[in-house]
Amino acid sequence: MSKKSNDKSEQLSLFTPVMGEITAAKDQIDLMAYPFFSLSKQKRTTPIQYDDGRVKVTVTGQEQHGIANIYDADILIYVASQLMSAKNKGQETSRRIKMSRYDILEFLKKGTGGIQYKRLKESLERLQSTSVSTTITREGSRFKKYAMFSWISEWRAIENNNKPIAIEFELNQWLYEGIIEGKVLTLPHKYFRIESGLERFLYRLCRKVIGIQKYGELKMKLDTVHKRSGITRKPGAFKKMIEKIVMSQSIPDYWIFLVKKDSTEDYVCGLPRDTYESKEKAFDNISTIVLSNVLNKEGT
Repeated sequence: MSKKSNDKSEQLSLFTPVMGEITAAKDQIDLMAYPFFSLSKQKRTTPIQYDDGRVKVTVTGQEQHGIANIYDADILIYVASQLMSAKNKGQETSRRIKMSRYDILEFLKKGTGGIQYKRLKESLERLQSTSVSTTITREGSRFKKYAMFSWISEWRAIENNNKPIAIEFELNQWLYEGIIEGKVLTLPHKYFRIESGLERFLYRLCRKVIGIQKYGELKMKLDTVHKRSGITRKPGAFKKMIEKIVMSQSIPDYWIFLVKKDSTEDYVCGLPRDTYESKEKAFDNISTIVLSNVLNKEGT
């Protein structure tokens, strides 16, 4: 935890969301389809490295804290939600942010007991100590070819009568730009109730690819999904993880299938549940896919 702000931070104005205000959950779209976070609640120190020839992402963490995980990213969703709410109202924003610990936990429906505050502190430590580099840049940004950053910096607890009541930190410029430019998508609050890290990743991937299209679909090679998840399990083990999700259909809002195209490559497909009222109807409407995996018809 940083105890002292540097001169640069002192020059930034302080953005303080309205306490208790209910806002829609917003996720920054660049974070939704690439391996920026560990998908495990267990400490991960093995670096995440992704390179598809177009996009590169490298994430490293300290031995003490490990890499920030997809559950820690809930804090960044809260931040994006508050920043977008303020921007839409014409209010001034800043990447130097002060927010109520209670409001964060209430927004995320985490509970507000002592253990939740302890976990919040641990999440902030991972977000600060995780290092990210990526070639994802934006027109007009000071990041021309690549960006390197930690998710937050300079965080500290604000106390009243020796009791922590708020948190102050500085959000990195790369993420702040993506939020303020409006490159965000709304997430339902039930997203925060998804327990599995892989299911959270698949939900965000479907949300980004399908968007609000009534007949949209996710159709991506299993190998690509594996690489984008950042999971280090071998391909066969990862396929079994996807098969388990197909069997349970445990991801809200989307039907998930594992199919083959031309009897060669496995594909992960996702379709919106509000368009297809049953798994069978969704399965019958997967476009341009030669279906050969009996799991999809028999598993529920």
